[in-house]
Amino acid sequence: MKHKKLSEEDDPRLGHIEHKDRKRFRWSVGKVFFVGSLYAISFVLIILALYPVLQGDLDTKIVANQLFTLLHVYYMISFRAVKRDSQYYFWSGSYLVLDASTFLFFFHDDIFL
Repeated sequence: MKHKKLSEEDDPRLGHIEHKDRKRFRWSVGKVFFVGSLYAISFVLIILALYPVLQGDLDTKIVANQLFTLLHVYYMISFRAVKRDSQYYFWSGSYLVLDASTFLFFFHDDIFL
């Protein structure tokens, strides 16, 4: 008795490949826009953090801002390690929290004691 040859879609042995493929990171227009927005916000915040240093002001808050700048640079580089959708969602969520906390730190003087 001959076995009927199954197509790749119907072959149950290839189910793990399909499952593994779903976990991979896939670009979409929304993801490109969101990553671009996060990077643009980071560039603005990095420039805002470096501007007082270039002016010659060295205050405790300005030094703390430089630590936020280092975190932004780290997050910008760490995007290269994102390989799956779950990693992308975690990365983008934590990067959004970093942007928000940096923004609050820059523009609200009461936060820094």
